[in-house]
Amino acid sequence: MMCKKNPIVLLLGLFLLLSEVSLAQEATLFGTVKSKKDIAIEGLSVEYKNTGAISDPEGKYIINLPANKELSIVFSHLSFQNQIHKITLKEGEKRNLDLLFDAEVTIISEVELVDDALRDQNITTIDKKNLDVITGPTGGVEGLITTLGGVSSKNEMSSQYSVRGGNYDENLVYVNGFEIYRPFLVRSGEQEGLSFINSDMVENISFSAGGFDARYGDKLSSVLDIKYKDPKAWKSHLTLSFMGVNATVEGINKSKRWSHVTSYRQKTNQFLLNSLDTKSNYKPSFKDFQTLNTYHFNSQMKLSFLAHYSLNAYHSVPESRHSDFGTIDKPLRLYIDFDGQEKDAYESGMGAARFDYQIHDSLQMSLSASLFQTVEEEFYDVEGQYWLGQLDNSLGSDNFGEVVANRGVGGYFRHARNELFARVYNLEYRGKWYRNYMTLDWGAKYQHELIDDRLKEWQLIDSSGFSMPQGLDDELELFEFVQAENELSSSRLSSFVQQSGHLELDSAKLTYSLGFRAQYRSMNGELFVSPRAGLSYRPNWKKDMLFRAAVGSYNQSPFYRELRDEKGLLFTDLKSQKSTHFVLSADYNFQSWDRPFKFVGEIYYKDLKDLIPYEIDNLRIRYLPELTATGYTTGIDLRVNGEFVPGMESWASMSVMKSEEDIKDDGHGFIPRPTDQRFAFSMFFQDYLPRNPSYKMNLKLHYSSGLPVGAVNSERYEQTIRIPAYRRVDIGFTKVIKEGGEGSKSKCFKHFDSVWLSAEVFNLLGIRNTISYLWVTDVVQNQYAVPNYLTSRLFNLKLQAKF
Repeated sequence: MMCKKNPIVLLLGLFLLLSEVSLAQEATLFGTVKSKKDIAIEGLSVEYKNTGAISDPEGKYIINLPANKELSIVFSHLSFQNQIHKITLKEGEKRNLDLLFDAEVTIISEVELVDDALRDQNITTIDKKNLDVITGPTGGVEGLITTLGGVSSKNEMSSQYSVRGGNYDENLVYVNGFEIYRPFLVRSGEQEGLSFINSDMVENISFSAGGFDARYGDKLSSVLDIKYKDPKAWKSHLTLSFMGVNATVEGINKSKRWSHVTSYRQKTNQFLLNSLDTKSNYKPSFKDFQTLNTYHFNSQMKLSFLAHYSLNAYHSVPESRHSDFGTIDKPLRLYIDFDGQEKDAYESGMGAARFDYQIHDSLQMSLSASLFQTVEEEFYDVEGQYWLGQLDNSLGSDNFGEVVANRGVGGYFRHARNELFARVYNLEYRGKWYRNYMTLDWGAKYQHELIDDRLKEWQLIDSSGFSMPQGLDDELELFEFVQAENELSSSRLSSFVQQSGHLELDSAKLTYSLGFRAQYRSMNGELFVSPRAGLSYRPNWKKDMLFRAAVGSYNQSPFYRELRDEKGLLFTDLKSQKSTHFVLSADYNFQSWDRPFKFVGEIYYKDLKDLIPYEIDNLRIRYLPELTATGYTTGIDLRVNGEFVPGMESWASMSVMKSEEDIKDDGHGFIPRPTDQRFAFSMFFQDYLPRNPSYKMNLKLHYSSGLPVGAVNSERYEQTIRIPAYRRVDIGFTKVIKEGGEGSKSKCFKHFDSVWLSAEVFNLLGIRNTISYLWVTDVVQNQYAVPNYLTSRLFNLKLQAKF
């Protein structure tokens, strides 16, 4: 009866029960580790999944391990060659294992061990070597993420993505444990510039589309966890293409204590922009610099520092636009003459430091601090005069395809002087304690935000029904006018506790994760608690099957954009948006054609409350904080990956989803959310010539059904028109000139470890995808949606060299 009335007592009892059960069926492994020169090695790590130990100054170690099963034990140290030993211990056995290590550093791939550990946690891992071959204008980590189930991107010029019905602001992104922030004022992919994540610096990629653990933060949709390299040797990587240059250097000093990876990138998407309908003198310039430095004081303490600076500048002087649209029965043409220019700049910097301390074999703690700052400017004065004409559609006519009737003439003037300054401070403490089959994680974080926003923009439209004086003395009314000066200073405190572990049963392995997060926001005085739980069950079947279930509360407190309405007013009393995730999944590893494959299927339901409705135009999210809504998202994601071609990983993903919301008191019931993508299919495929594997091919295919939109200034319930489906194929062909000791023997390449030359075709099928609409009105008040098309077919050449 007490347990029924007090769920905390029940939860604590479950924790104690799991801890007691985990003490059964154990054995002990101990020994001494030395170098080949018979010198004891201090600080050598001995690990098996969540269990670990560190050798003492005499080189001695001791670790408790599960009995009666084959184990892969990893012995690793920065200054010595890693070793992996497979052993089987009997219950109660104490076995001595002394080892000698070579002093030279080598790199051992532990992808399979890492994937097996994260498999129980509803986490998808991606092999970093695919970053070198992925084709597309975006490429990199985001280019791979968008091929996974439940992930969608409909703009090849942007690194932003939505996950299972969420928007771009609902995704957590971490680099080495530090949260990354996206730009505030960016409206389109043309302006966005470089993503924070630098592919040349990446070591591990982990992603969850929902149901993730309490150790991750407070957002509604997904988490992308990136770990940068901790180099063990000196290397350099140079990439040159029509889109820019990447230069990366990594290395470690002689004492093996200090290591760094440093990179500079410069990108221009000018040749992409030249394929758009709007002819303009485009001058984009995107640059960034990143460095990660790590210093190992000893085997127990290390200090790391991550620094980033970026300057993304976009300058455009538009000249004209020519767009044909409509239907076969009613073809139309829009022609616009422009005058003016647009200048945007997004300058940001970040500095972050973390101190890690392995207090003893079972306890580690860390303290980190970070500062993020951005200065963004959006300046434009653009005048446009347009003509809307009807085309001759008579096949036998001499004027076929020419304008035969004028449907409308108009003009507009757009002006903006928008400036935003933001600074975010973070201070975080984390701890981890592990014993046998159980791990306890906890942490606390303080965050302070300063935002200074200056808005001034207006738009005059001189078209039928827009700007018409009512009398001789009346002035023209602006179609849109926004002027506001906002300053926001707020703090938030958050914390989490999570226990995870596993039980070895006779017939199965059971892995669990139980935890909760809590957050307090000073701006609105809100305090919320988010419990989360995950369970995986791996039966002892001949087939390698694993079943997972996850349920949790995910609350996202408004940051800044959610608070600001279309007039620039702030609604600072808004509470957090809330999503409860229910996820069931099956994971099957199998062999086909004597090669490894994996199939993953997930079904999910998200119950959404206290939603802030919004509209999406290209990349711009316009929140409607004066409204509130409830909603739901449900769907299924399927993915199969493996070696369709020996030695090369490929995969295909399919998603079916429905996402709707009901705006309070609007009287229209449930309507599709702006990210309601009903169907998606993606594929990443690699191949090579069997008789000459130095010639490789990779292909990325994406199809997704259209998203709902509406006319300018329409009500939210009216925005149900669907953009045409997004269809795109990018393909790349690579010649491996040199790889290790194989390939060209020319003296030109004797100092290079690897040289690759790639030819890429973006948008192979030449399909004109629609990202948004320009709305124009004719003389009889008819509105026309003129498609804003994305890029057409383009060719890119890329050279990659490692040395």
